[in-house]
Amino acid sequence: FIHESSHCRSRERFPILTYVYDSYENDTNNKVYLLRSSQPLNILTKSKSEYEHRYIASVCGEKGLAIIDCRPKKGAFGYELIGKGYESTSDFKKFIPNVSFHFLGIKHAYKTRDCYCSLMRNIFHGKKHPFKKWKKYMMHLLCKSCYVVNIMKSASKSVLVHCSDGWDRTSQICSLTQMMIDPYYRTLNGFIELIQKDWIDMGHMFCSRCGHVQCENFDLMSPIFAQFIDAVAQLMNKYQTEFEFNLKFLQLILSSAYSQLFGDFMGNNYNERLE
Repeated sequence: FIHESSHCRSRERFPILTYVYDSYENDTNNKVYLLRSSQPLNILTKSKSEYEHRYIASVCGEKGLAIIDCRPKKGAFGYELIGKGYESTSDFKKFIPNVSFHFLGIKHAYKTRDCYCSLMRNIFHGKKHPFKKWKKYMMHLLCKSCYVVNIMKSASKSVLVHCSDGWDRTSQICSLTQMMIDPYYRTLNGFIELIQKDWIDMGHMFCSRCGHVQCENFDLMSPIFAQFIDAVAQLMNKYQTEFEFNLKFLQLILSSAYSQLFGDFMGNNYNERLE
């Protein structure tokens, strides 16, 4: 199933399990799952997609599935022109009876970069309310993460999250969802583990997004990871007693992603870090 289902997704990033939420410990009937992937391929993949649907059904069971597309609706429709696109719930319903589909409307990485550049210009030029647009992006990201949490906790449905390639907005939403739903990821060790598994191991392009020296295309730069760290800082500011670490630790993590002093954040994927 895994091998065949990988052909149904962009860059063969098939749905994988990143977190299990158990409202009642040791009771398998109450477990719901958080999966992540890249966008589906919609041309000439109908015969192959059955493998993926069977695979996801075997993971989710009978609890139901909510498919979360992090992108704006128009952007997802546009990808159909190049053979990619968005999910079809009708195909999933053959194997999973309760399926829903939701767009989150989170802007592309390049829009985030433009917003950040505008923020910096406004600060340097002494403009009033320089953080206004950036805060709007931030609130949208946090609200949509809460939305995913509510699906898992209140609706007791498993969730599949994806954006275009599954390494920017997908990492943001999955990471924030886990921090909100599970206090372990608000501990020092838990937060480090979260960054390792949902950012580094999942192939977030630190080299390209952070503009490291090895990066050949600086047009790919975008403060996606910095935006996530900022979102965590906002949560810490609101819930000051819920975190084991402080803002200085977040600053250390963020500076490490850009400084290239440590191998963890080098390259765009696991293979590049081995070179």
